[in-house]
Amino acid sequence: MGDIDEQMQQLREEYRRDLAPRIDALEQHLLRLIDDGFPHAAFEEFLRLIHNLAGSSGLFGLAGLQAAARDLEAAVATHVEADTRPDAADVGRIRHGLANLRQSLERSPFPWPRK
Repeated sequence: MGDIDEQMQQLREEYRRDLAPRIDALEQHLLRLIDDGFPHAAFEEFLRLIHNLAGSSGLFGLAGLQAAARDLEAAVATHVEADTRPDAADVGRIRHGLANLRQSLERSPFPWPRK
């Protein structure tokens, strides 16, 4: 049983370590989307990355981060599904959603002990 516990702890630590860089990557992706005029395929990829973050954060018990990611996902999905380009106000809301992700990460207690 100890091996499984150690493996789970290793997965948790890897996930914790990768969260901030994943949010950084989302921020960079948004900047590219803005520069490129929100091409549909790239916007779909942005949505997929947010969706994956929402799901994995829930899997690891980070409810606050999951809620922030789900809110951002909903805001982005509206445009991706309708194949519409967000206006300046929508981009502001997306930026705000990314900021909420980072704040949620900083505030979220991790439901497992650190090594």
